[in-house]
Amino acid sequence: MLVAVLLAASVTAVHFIALRQELPGQWSVPVDDTYIHLHYARSIAHGHPFHYHRGDAYSTGSTSPLYALLLAPFVAVGLDGPRAVPLTLILGGVWLGLCFLVLLRLGRQLGSPTAGRVAAALFCTWGFVWLCFYGGMETGFYLTVILATASSFISSTHRADPRPRLTTLLLAASLPLIRPEGLFLLGALLAIAAWRLWHRGSRVAWIRWGLALLPTALYYLSNLLLAGRLSTAGMVSKSLLHAPYLDAGEKASRFESQILEAVRQFLGGGDPLYLSLWVALPGLAALATLAAHERARRSVGPYLLLCGWMVISLLSASMHNIRIAQWTRYYLPSFVLVVLGAGLAIGWLAQGLHRRWLAAGIGAALLLFQAEQTQRWLKIYQRDVAVIHTKQGGAARAVARLPESARVLVCDAGAIPYYSRRWTFDIVGLTTPLRWNDFRNGVGSRFELFERLPPRRRPDYVAAYDFCLWPGARGAPIGVFHDLVVAPMAERGAGSGEQPARPLPAGAQVVAELDVADLESEAAHGYRLRPAGSIADNLLRRGRVGTGSALITDGGRLVRGEERFRLRARAGQAATLILRSHQDGPATVRLRFGAEEHALQLPPTAGGQFAETSLPLPAHAVREQNLVAIQASGAYASYHYFLVQGGR
Repeated sequence: MLVAVLLAASVTAVHFIALRQELPGQWSVPVDDTYIHLHYARSIAHGHPFHYHRGDAYSTGSTSPLYALLLAPFVAVGLDGPRAVPLTLILGGVWLGLCFLVLLRLGRQLGSPTAGRVAAALFCTWGFVWLCFYGGMETGFYLTVILATASSFISSTHRADPRPRLTTLLLAASLPLIRPEGLFLLGALLAIAAWRLWHRGSRVAWIRWGLALLPTALYYLSNLLLAGRLSTAGMVSKSLLHAPYLDAGEKASRFESQILEAVRQFLGGGDPLYLSLWVALPGLAALATLAAHERARRSVGPYLLLCGWMVISLLSASMHNIRIAQWTRYYLPSFVLVVLGAGLAIGWLAQGLHRRWLAAGIGAALLLFQAEQTQRWLKIYQRDVAVIHTKQGGAARAVARLPESARVLVCDAGAIPYYSRRWTFDIVGLTTPLRWNDFRNGVGSRFELFERLPPRRRPDYVAAYDFCLWPGARGAPIGVFHDLVVAPMAERGAGSGEQPARPLPAGAQVVAELDVADLESEAAHGYRLRPAGSIADNLLRRGRVGTGSALITDGGRLVRGEERFRLRARAGQAATLILRSHQDGPATVRLRFGAEEHALQLPPTAGGQFAETSLPLPAHAVREQNLVAIQASGAYASYHYFLVQGGR
C-alpha cells in the first residue's frame, strides 16, 4: 500500500513539475478530447445531462458517460475551466496507484505473488502508461475497473456459493459505461459465468448475472429513444463498422490488416508505443498456455477470462478507423493483461530454476530498459500539452472574443467550446447530435449538412481545420493557430440549388426532389450508388446552368456505374424528370423510370457550368412510387433530381 501511494504521488508530482516547466502559470492537458469529457461533466453539474449545450438535443458524444458522471461533482464544487486540469492529474495518480495494488492482488489470487509484483512494477513505471493516465481521459479509470472486475471474479470462483457478489456485478456492469468496447468484455465475462453455472447454478445466480446487463441496456435504450440510434456518436464517427464507401468484405480486410499490424508491433518491438518484445512474447505465451491448460482440464475460469479479455481488447482496439490523438491508448487493456502474463512467466522461470533472485533480476533489467524511455515520454507529454494550449487553447481564446451570440462550426474540438463558452456545431457529429455520417462522406455531404440546417441555426464562424470543411466555406482568418483556423463563415450558396435553374411552366411544381450527397435526402429516397466510389467522389460544385441562371452551389457524387432511387408522384399524371449533372465530355445514360426505359444524352459542361437535362414521362408510366435506375456508359457527376408535375 505504501509503495503504491509513494509511486502515485511521485509520478503525479513529476507531471505537475513537467507541466509547470512547459507552461508557467497555465494549465493544459495533452489530449483535446479530455475537454469533451469535462464539458459533459459541466452539463451534468449544471442540470442538463448529456446535452452538450443547454437547449441542444440529447447527445451521445461522451464515449464514457460514467467518467463524465464521476467528474461532475468536482465541477459542481468549482473545479471548472482551467482549475479542472489539476484534477485530471490527481485522478491519474489515483488510477496508477489502484492499478498497482490490484495487479499485486491478482498475482496473489493466481498463486504467484512474484507475478503480481513484476507486473505492477513493469506496467506502472512504463512512460506510455503515464502519458495515457495523466492525459485526463477515461483510460486509467477503464483499466482500473477491468483489473478490479477480473480480481473480483477470480475471488468469486473460490467460493462455494455460485451467486456473484454485488461488488462483482457493479464492476462488470460499469465496463460498457466507461468505454463502448467494455460491452465485449462484459459479454465474455457473462459467457464464462454462464458456463460455470450450467450444472450447478441457481436461478438467483442466473438472475444476478443478468442484472449486470441492465445499466447498459438502459443506456442504449436511451440512445435509441432520444438520439434515434443505438450506436454512440464516437462509434459512428470513428469506427470501422460505420466507415462509408467500404463494403463488408473491404471492412473485414482492413480489420484483418489492422489486427496483423498490431500483432506485428507487439512481437517486433520496433514501436515504443507498443510493448517491448521481451515483455510481449512471454506474456502472450503465458496467457495462451494457461488458458489452454485450464480448458484441457474442462475448466473455465480466471486464465480463460484473462486470455479472452486480452484478445477481445486487441480486436476491439483494431476497430478504430481514425487513428489520431494517442489512439494507441485503446490497446492498453490488452497491454496490461500481457504484462501480467509476463509476470507469470518470469515467476515460473524463477521457481522452476529454484532461483528466487532471478525474478527480481529479470524484472530489474526490464525496468532499466523502460527507464531509458521515461524522459522521452515526459518530453512527449510536455510537447502535447504545449500544442493543445497554443492550438486548441489559442483558438478557444480567439473564439471567446467573438460576440456571445456567435455560432461556431468546429471539427471534433473539445477545448474551443469548453474554454470559450460559445455555442458550437461539431461537423464531425461527435458532440452535436447528427443522424447521418456527413463528415466522413466528403465535401459535398458536409455542404449539404450545412444547407440542411435552418438558417437561424447555421454557424456564422468557423474554428476548424481546412480539411474538415469544404471549398469556400470560410472567409479570411481572424486567427491561425498551427493548422487550426478561426474565421467568419463565408458560405452563401446554401439553398441556391433547391429548385431547377430554369423557371417552371405556370402551375407546375416539384413533387419530388432527390438532393444527391445530402444523406438525409438519399435515405428518404432509398438512394443506392454502385460502385460506391470513395470520399474523393463526393463532390461540391459551384456554377450556372447556361448563361442566364443564378449561381448554384450543390453537392453531388461521381457516378461510374448505376444509381437507383425512388420518387413519389401523383399517379396517372404526366411528369418531367430533371437531372442536374456535370460531365467533361458527352455521356450516354440509360434511364429506367418504372417500366419505361429511355436513352439520355448528357451534354458536356464547361468549367463553371451545370447541365439540367429534362425527360418527359407519359401519364401511364407514372405511379405513386416510382423506381428510377440510371446506368452510364461513362462517368458523370450527379447532383440533383427533380420530378415536376402540373402546369400546361
